[in-house]
Parts: sequence; C-alpha cells; structure tokens
Amino acid sequence: MTAPEKNPISDHLRQRAQEWFRRADHLLALVERAPFEISDPPTNIVAALANMVVEYVLKGYLMLYKQKIPTNHDLGVIFNLCLAVFKDADFESIRPFVEEMVRYRVEFDYPGVIQESISVEEALEAIRKARLVRDFILTKIRPS
Repeated sequence: MTAPEKNPISDHLRQRAQEWFRRADHLLALVERAPFEISDPPTNIVAALANMVVEYVLKGYLMLYKQKIPTNHDLGVIFNLCLAVFKDADFESIRPFVEEMVRYRVEFDYPGVIQESISVEEALEAIRKARLVRDFILTKIRPS
C-alpha cells in the first residue's frame, strides 16, 4: 500500500528528501563492498553505517511528508514518527528490523563502550536489514 498524499509534495521537498535517500544509498553501497575477507574486518563500523542507512531513509520519509526531523539518532523515536505520518500499519512489518538496528549506533559506534566485536555474519545481516528498510520506505514514497 502506497502512502496516500494529504497534500501534494512540492519539488523542493522531494529534492530535500532525495538528499537523505542519496546519502543512505551511498552508505549502503559502501558497506556492501566492505572488505570482510581481511584478517580484522571492519564489522563494527559496517554495522554502525548500516544503522545510519536506516536513520537516513526514515528521516527522508519524514522530510518528504513535511514532518519535523529529530536532531537525535534514536531509531525508535524516528520510526514512530514515520509510523504516525499516515498511521500506516504496513510499517509494523519493518519494526523488528529497525529495533534490531538500534544497538549498532550505541554499542558499536564508539570505542570503549563495549569490548566485543560483531561477526562478519552479523555485519552482513545488518546490511541486509538496512536494505530491507530502505526498500520498504522507497515503496512508500512512490506515487500510486
């Protein structure tokens, strides 16, 4: 189900939202080419960047529909704002992915917060979830 339009979306808003989506696409392209074959692969960084992909597409969605963009990086808050735009129950299908991505921002983005590292498999799963959220959001913004 494509989100109904309350008001027509201006070209200016589309362009500003596109900036968020473009940044997300660039990050996604980068993490999908991460060097996982090296002896110490950048799995923590990949997971943190995958989290940013989700943040950017959610903020792009908010921008497109004239919602205030939070200045924080709390995916739970940002997701709930997206859900509230049209009260679209389809968003619930991606809630688990968004909730799982939350930990990568806090736990893996800064040195010293935790001592563990994530596996290559988990980093690849973070990339997969980020792509799923991105693809879902893009289907919601296309006109019917």
